[in-house]
Amino acid sequence: GDRLPTIKQLRTAAEKYKRSLATFYLSETPPVPSDPVRDFRTVTGEPPAERSYALELEVRRAMRRREIAREVGFPQALESPKFPRVLLTDDPEESGSILRDWIDSGELPRFARADKPLKRWISTLEHKGVLVFQSTGAHTADIDEYRGFSIAEFPLPVIVLNGRDTYNGRVFTLLHEMAHLLLRGSGMCQPIKVNQNARDRAGRTEVYCNHVAGATLMPLDRISRESVVLQANNEPLDWSDVELQALARRYGVSREAVLRRLLILGVATEDYYREKRAQFLEEYRDRKETERQRNAEKDIRIPMANLVATRNGYAYSRLILEALDDERITYSAATDYLGVRPKHLNGLNAIVRDEALAT
Repeated sequence: GDRLPTIKQLRTAAEKYKRSLATFYLSETPPVPSDPVRDFRTVTGEPPAERSYALELEVRRAMRRREIAREVGFPQALESPKFPRVLLTDDPEESGSILRDWIDSGELPRFARADKPLKRWISTLEHKGVLVFQSTGAHTADIDEYRGFSIAEFPLPVIVLNGRDTYNGRVFTLLHEMAHLLLRGSGMCQPIKVNQNARDRAGRTEVYCNHVAGATLMPLDRISRESVVLQANNEPLDWSDVELQALARRYGVSREAVLRRLLILGVATEDYYREKRAQFLEEYRDRKETERQRNAEKDIRIPMANLVATRNGYAYSRLILEALDDERITYSAATDYLGVRPKHLNGLNAIVRDEALAT
């Protein structure tokens, strides 16, 4: 209580607490900002009771990147395309059609690699004015706590995906959070019976956003024409994992997302969906333990430039690098905004450039 820290100790504390050095010189504790995050998508479907420090830090990072993007990219950052708007009382199938038309995604191609659908959707949404970030690193919160969240502030709304999730899981979460952005935080919702198991507004909103995401990724007029679905002849079936996996690959989603869609089509039962969901959760826990053991045995290293591009998103990274090229920000500011050491900037620049050419 009597001794003061040295400047070196203070810098260490600032790094540990992820706060600016100036924060410690304030005469009083700064007010806690209002929480912009209204939605969390978890594996179990239940929101976490209390945020971990890792998740709290991810929210703060996302908010900071958004503010930086608005400042660095002004006025370009304010010129993002107009977002459509839907209400909880709207037909989720129609809302999915609206979202798909706005994205202008066209016919989904077949992908040879599992990560390609995710990259395609992220790139498409970034070009529509959405900042998409992914949490990475050893200290990332587990997907038991969250799979993704959104910040419905315009312009430049934000979606954050948990990098620990599967590629297909992240695709569905991405579109689920887009549905939240279209609802603008569901502030205008009216009570309706979307699902008997989701009577409160938050529960109804989650069911609605899941439905919109499924409708966007797997339009009824397309999935209903799949040969295996036509063979069902409008009768509820117990679908095999092989059949579910084949459809999942076709649309770049998870088996659970496919089964939920088949339930809406009336060719699967609610009881069977619950049974399979329990199986998928058990498989997830087994996979997580296997991956933990594998990572402990192997020293897996991913190039830092690739990690930074994934963490910050290509749109945000490109914005910072262009500002650096135009000399609107300093070299030091660029490395701070991107969270990268100077030696990795050239590699990051090459990755962002290649992504732009591919797009």
